Amino acid sequence: MGSRKIVGAIVWSALLAGPAAPIAGTPEQSPNRGGGSLVSLMFRVVGEDGQPVADLKADDLSLKVNGKPRDVASLQFVQVGGATRRSELPPAFGTNLSSSGARDVYIVIDTDSIAPGREQPTRAAIGQLVGGLSPGDRVGLVTISPGGRHIAPTRDRGEILAAVRGVSGESQQIEETEENAACRTHLTLQALHGVLDASGDAATTIVLFSANMAVSTSERPTRIGQASGLCQLRTADFDDVAAATQAVRANLYVVWIVEGSGAAGTRSSSELSAGLDNLAGVTGGELIRLTGDTELAMARVGRETSAYYLAAFAADPSERNGARYRVELKVKRDRVKLRVQPQLALGKGDNKGTPSPRDMLRVSAIHRDLPLRVAGYASRNPGDGTVKVLSVFEPIDPAIKLTAATAGLFDQKGTLVRQWTAQPADLAREPAIAALTAPPGVYRLRVAAVDASGRAGSADYTLTAEVVRADPLKLSALALGVAQNGSFSPRLQFGSDPQAIGYLEVYGVPKSGALSTTLELAESDTEPAMATATTTTASTTVEDVKIVFGGFAIEALPPGDYQVRAVVSLDGKPVGRVTRTLRKIAR
Repeated sequence: MGSRKIVGAIVWSALLAGPAAPIAGTPEQSPNRGGGSLVSLMFRVVGEDGQPVADLKADDLSLKVNGKPRDVASLQFVQVGGATRRSELPPAFGTNLSSSGARDVYIVIDTDSIAPGREQPTRAAIGQLVGGLSPGDRVGLVTISPGGRHIAPTRDRGEILAAVRGVSGESQQIEETEENAACRTHLTLQALHGVLDASGDAATTIVLFSANMAVSTSERPTRIGQASGLCQLRTADFDDVAAATQAVRANLYVVWIVEGSGAAGTRSSSELSAGLDNLAGVTGGELIRLTGDTELAMARVGRETSAYYLAAFAADPSERNGARYRVELKVKRDRVKLRVQPQLALGKGDNKGTPSPRDMLRVSAIHRDLPLRVAGYASRNPGDGTVKVLSVFEPIDPAIKLTAATAGLFDQKGTLVRQWTAQPADLAREPAIAALTAPPGVYRLRVAAVDASGRAGSADYTLTAEVVRADPLKLSALALGVAQNGSFSPRLQFGSDPQAIGYLEVYGVPKSGALSTTLELAESDTEPAMATATTTTASTTVEDVKIVFGGFAIEALPPGDYQVRAVVSLDGKPVGRVTRTLRKIAR
């Protein structure tokens, strides 16, 4: 591959040999301490074709919260669901945005609102919805009825579709009473809340199918002789679902099965849809009428939820009281559709401003206002039995500049065993790199950082800190990256890059031994190589250490997750291999 790559490999090797700080590092400074903290507002903007609008700037927005104009301190465009994640491949990196980079789509069916014999439109629409999702997306199913089904999110589409084919409408009433409708609606809201509470770190979209839903008691017209009823449906019940949706940054689509109810009786179309309209409105969701050909509407769900924006603005400490405030957001673009919750809950703050990276390192909670990527690589630490761990991290938005960061290794007992604190020169590098040492073992690597606008984020990555045995040799972890200014630069995710370079170190190479390495690119650990690449072996200043690197052209590679394998041979005999997941996204 030429001398340029050799120079790059040596630069990366020098980083591996750099000093690691003990736990008692230099304290870092965090912006906004003692002042108002930044709050993130999630919203989506799609064009006429249903595709997310990806080029908005902060100047394109006009934002008021609690009636006050707010300056947008930063704006991030976040993509999800674009990569095909194969379940047998380990994650390419850790992130506080989503556990996999894909989506969990929950299908929730209010079977008690659907009349027997009127299930087919719902089944067909769900088939269209599932067929339009990315291969890496997981799908879950919840049916709301006594003894209803609950299937956790899975990539087994056959299991979901088979269960949907078995769903039957269970509405047995000719005309449902208002009290029964309120009780059923209350159960539906509880089920939605349960799905949101269990959604975890994955980017979540919920699609609710229902023939009708009641409005809150205060919004229902009073009728002569009407009983008070046992199910008092409150406006707060809808607001609680909206708050839970906001807390996990979920999307909600409400699908109205227009001809699905057998209990409509004398109620008008607007009465049947009123509660569904209300739910879609308070959650910033969308009401879809299930009538006629729904293929385009169902396909739109997958497209529209493939990305969203996070707008950060400063909130006064007095506003951090847990109350919900009115949101007025406008986009200075024509022919686009904006989806945002009409209210925003500002959680109770501690009046300490932005937490420092050190604070975030030592608490179990993940901070998500500043989305990050992080990965770790193990190599030999010369002179003792410890392992060098190289942490590579970056903000997901490449325009963001980090102002403070720290990294730590936690053992399986949760004990912080090593800590590193960034200096300004460390954060000038893209991506940033931290070097730590630790005894061999399994660790949780956490990186915590703050950006110039005061947003804070932390992300975890699990790794085994060890050099891999390949008797009589030993191997470092495989790193992936690109050639940049004559040096090897690590990459956690690839986009328009024309080439991906694999790099590793080989230890214990005998003087007379013939070392050779082949790089392979495959769709999974069990699939044969779809491409192979020869490598270059370079000597280092350490006699028994060799550096190996080679690359693939990936410009034409479809977006998705792939396995890169480095197969190492000594004197013509394969002795070991190391692997790394390569993620490519569409650009």
